Amino acid sequence: MANQGNKTARVLITKKRSGAEQSRKNAASNSTQAKKSVSVVVKKPLVLVVGAGIAGLTAVRAWARRGRQVIIFEASPHIGGLASVEKITVAGESFYIERFYHHFFSKDKNLKRLLAELNLSKSLVFRKVKNRFSRTLVHPLDFLLFAGLTALPFWKLVKSLALRDVYRFFPRQLTHPSGFRLMMYKKFGEAYKDVSLSWLWARIHARFSLKDIIFGETLGVIEPSFKVVLDALVKRLSSLGVKILLKTPVSSVDKLIESHFPERIIITTPLHVAKSMFREFKWQTPEYRGAFNVVLFTQRPISEYYWDQSIGGGKENSYLVIVNQSLLNRSLPVHVAYIGGYVSSDHWVFRSSDKQVVDRVVSELGIEDDFIGYRVFKTRFAQHIPTVSYLSNMPPRNFVYRGVPVDLLSFGNLVPWDRGVNYSIILS
Repeated sequence: MANQGNKTARVLITKKRSGAEQSRKNAASNSTQAKKSVSVVVKKPLVLVVGAGIAGLTAVRAWARRGRQVIIFEASPHIGGLASVEKITVAGESFYIERFYHHFFSKDKNLKRLLAELNLSKSLVFRKVKNRFSRTLVHPLDFLLFAGLTALPFWKLVKSLALRDVYRFFPRQLTHPSGFRLMMYKKFGEAYKDVSLSWLWARIHARFSLKDIIFGETLGVIEPSFKVVLDALVKRLSSLGVKILLKTPVSSVDKLIESHFPERIIITTPLHVAKSMFREFKWQTPEYRGAFNVVLFTQRPISEYYWDQSIGGGKENSYLVIVNQSLLNRSLPVHVAYIGGYVSSDHWVFRSSDKQVVDRVVSELGIEDDFIGYRVFKTRFAQHIPTVSYLSNMPPRNFVYRGVPVDLLSFGNLVPWDRGVNYSIILS
């Protein structure tokens, strides 16, 4: 009986051991399955981008190539920002135009590199064009200022100087601007007197090359339209797994962090919009000028000049220029002229219908009513005003917010450069 009891005990122990071993095997199996399931749900590090303009679309390429998951949020229904396009149908012809005209300079190296990457180098065509500038008188000090800025190798030497400082002994030249000072007034309004000379330095050095000075300036254009660049960018980003969410505004960076847990956030909006997204934002943001473009489609050019700045008149007139884009972009099936300017955010164009704007512009400029179609494009935040005081406390390009690195890629903190496609690519 004792032996029988020992056998029973051994059987029970063996069964218990077998059960324990089976439990360990099950636990190991469950652990392996859990690891497998975890490996499936673990996501790539996430980079979030606010704004699908050129800066946003080009800034994400490097992150996507590094294996990051990238999501771009865009408030509007289209990509491209100020370089966005719209389909036009007039006189039986359908084609695309930029909402705000673009031309490019021979020194736009960043644009050329991007086009080469997208296999679009041949779409950038340079042509010599005729330009006509303001007929107003210039002051001898204007020539000295331009010569000095042209010869100056470093922009930081004039960062703290403004036109007000240069013309302090010639106050009438600021009160009654002419020449390039009138152009700056129409771009920046009364604040033009306080714009840093570093901005003017950058415009001179970015635009003119020795070849242009000797042989005359040539300007470049993307043919048939900038849509080919936007399409190629979207295709490239899609191949890298980048998601673009249109009609998806972002109001709070805190909510982005709490809902998405990103590795990095890139913001490309105007700075005052970026500021509104943060609970705490200790830096100064610049004032902005709005802009409008009346685009007329005609059977013949409005002017023989590509860039015709003789229309503007004095300070009382808000029109900066007529741009006969079809004289540069010869792929357009009809003549296309942009008439526009920079205006304050409370200007009458923002309170008027498109037809009212067109009727007033055509009447004030004495343009014959023979156009076959039109479009009106407006934005309240086209151009930041880089005053000396603003540059002393502008937002940094990079900072950390709630433990997340933030890249603030906006024209407003791209000193000394200005807005534009080439500069947008610099931001990236």
